[in-house]
Amino acid sequence: MSHRIQWIGFKEAPLNTYLSCEAKLTKAMALGIIINQQRTGILNKNDIALNYSYALLLAEKHEISFGLNINFLHNMLIIKELNGDEYIDPTIYSNKFDESLIASGAGILYKFNGLKVSIFSPYLFSSQENVIFQHVNTFLEYDFNVSDKIKISPSTLLKYQKTSPFQADINIRTTYQDIIWIQPGYRTNKNIIFATGILVKNIAIAYAYEINLEPTAFISKGSHEIMLQFKSNFKNKKTD
Repeated sequence: MSHRIQWIGFKEAPLNTYLSCEAKLTKAMALGIIINQQRTGILNKNDIALNYSYALLLAEKHEISFGLNINFLHNMLIIKELNGDEYIDPTIYSNKFDESLIASGAGILYKFNGLKVSIFSPYLFSSQENVIFQHVNTFLEYDFNVSDKIKISPSTLLKYQKTSPFQADINIRTTYQDIIWIQPGYRTNKNIIFATGILVKNIAIAYAYEINLEPTAFISKGSHEIMLQFKSNFKNKKTD
């Protein structure tokens, strides 16, 4: 579960909340669901995604996983929150912002020791546009075990979106005893990100702060996100 507040200081800035749940059906297969809501001004976006993954052990310590998802999205304008002058805008009465659509995505993940490489498209195809590969992301991470207690994990996330500039995230996470971690990062849109988290038994709590380095950044006080995760040790004998 996560809640993100962007651009504090701006009126009607984006708010994003999501809830996810996943479970293994067998040692190789897993299912998941993500419920997401995003609010920007009077535009409200709701998204429900159903996910499926299958993992294969190619050789000792070599694992490859395939994932598929289907997304049900609905966008709508909250017209009752408009100001008096905004009611005369003809675009708010069109169907441009009030629509439902279906999108699908796919991805592949390769693991070897501390190496993780993945390529995925969260919106490979949608019913709105007959164009494939509208979004393509690539993730690369490697774990360096500095000692028995400390692990350093540099990573990068490359994002391509058909309607937006190319973007890259560069992060370095330091983990102590798999319990406490900190992660500074830089995003190529001139954002600096700092995140930290802690794992207490089966509950993980994390916090992230993001600030922009542009000259106009003083208008906003940055973006905040808090995350909560619960892991169950429930085991189904049928999956063993």
